[in-house]
Amino acid sequence: MTLPARPPTYRRTSAGPAGGRAPRRSRRWRGFTLIELLVVVAILSVLMGILLPSLNRAKALSRETVCRTNLRSIYLAQSAYVYENRRFQPLNNDQDDGAWQYNYLIYDGRDFDQNFGPLISDPSLLHDVRLLYCPFQKALSHRLNTPLNPWPTAPSLDTRAAYARRYRLTGKDLTRYQNTVGMFADLIHLPSVVKAAHRTGVNAVYSDGHAAWVPDPGIFTNNDLGTPFDPLDNPIIKEIWEAIDKGQ
Repeated sequence: MTLPARPPTYRRTSAGPAGGRAPRRSRRWRGFTLIELLVVVAILSVLMGILLPSLNRAKALSRETVCRTNLRSIYLAQSAYVYENRRFQPLNNDQDDGAWQYNYLIYDGRDFDQNFGPLISDPSLLHDVRLLYCPFQKALSHRLNTPLNPWPTAPSLDTRAAYARRYRLTGKDLTRYQNTVGMFADLIHLPSVVKAAHRTGVNAVYSDGHAAWVPDPGIFTNNDLGTPFDPLDNPIIKEIWEAIDKGQ
């Protein structure tokens, strides 16, 4: 009996077209070259150079808006106080507002009876003490809760705001002003505190309620005011407020 022939067996080979082994595809990742990395870094540097000034300007504009909003809040609180009491509260403990330099007081080491004190001690008038502080002011004696300016208050120590009230308003009301004048502004009592905040001018809010930026006409940062304070310097402060009036 003849057995049928076995079918031929075919083996798989890895031979390529020329009879050799087929080349394997390389899976190795090719990294960036130094030139490509330098190009990427250069592009990022250019983008940062374009974007960062815009971001800084936007940040500064936002803080300027906060500053003017604070002044508007102070003006509204003061208007409500004057409407209820028919007069401005004392600027300090001296008659006729006394020495102008205390136009920033919140607490005089004893009470809240002067300047911003009556406004912040009544939450219905000014609900947040942070409204009394300019976000640009760097002087430690006019920033919130520093060793030189405690909050909460401490006996025998002054607590100061970062804004100033026009002097010689004590006992008066807003009806005495026929023209629009500055009522509150960034600090103006020393060139150093002006430079420590906005440097080239101040924000101010006026008797009609509008707030505006007032560029320095020269007197804000170039005058003879200094310490110790002297009431004889009041004519300089008068000139500064008149400059604020004109700058609206």
